[in-house]
Amino acid sequence: MLVYYSSDTCELGVIYVALAQSQNSFGSDGGIVWYGKIKDIHLVKRNEIIELPKDSDSLYYRLEIDKWCRLERKIEIAKYQVRSFIYTTFYLLNNARSVTELCIKSKEEFRLFLELRRFHNKSSIEVDREIEVQSEINAFNFDGINIVVNDEGIMSIVDKTVIEVSKDDFIKKPIKSIKELLRK
Repeated sequence: MLVYYSSDTCELGVIYVALAQSQNSFGSDGGIVWYGKIKDIHLVKRNEIIELPKDSDSLYYRLEIDKWCRLERKIEIAKYQVRSFIYTTFYLLNNARSVTELCIKSKEEFRLFLELRRFHNKSSIEVDREIEVQSEINAFNFDGINIVVNDEGIMSIVDKTVIEVSKDDFIKKPIKSIKELLRK
């Protein structure tokens, strides 16, 4: 199986690739179900791609996949669109329930997400509708509370009330910090 990415947007060093199948095209099978280990990478001109012909000299990476594997649990795409590609970890790929979870980038976001999920299984992550390589998490949602991670710290927002804890405090005492953030 072959997958193609524009050389302008793809970084090398990728070991696995996964496919996001739209619900419009795949119905109930829509979501992220399949992934594969990259066997080989070649730089090719767009007009050399016979599977998707186009008269262009733009450069693309041709990814040859060793074999496709099925994830144990489908990653739901729901109302989101994966526009091109995103980078994530193999752990998140195998444990995510929603495509928004693949946008977790920092250890603070990851830890916050795990702690919120322990408190309440229905916590969610808010990102822009179109997910791509530079997509970032806008907020974690928990029982009507928006929690934001930024450079200064972690803050919760309920109506007009803002509660903030430092990243250092959160890493040292995550449970105490979560309780503080969820205080209404």
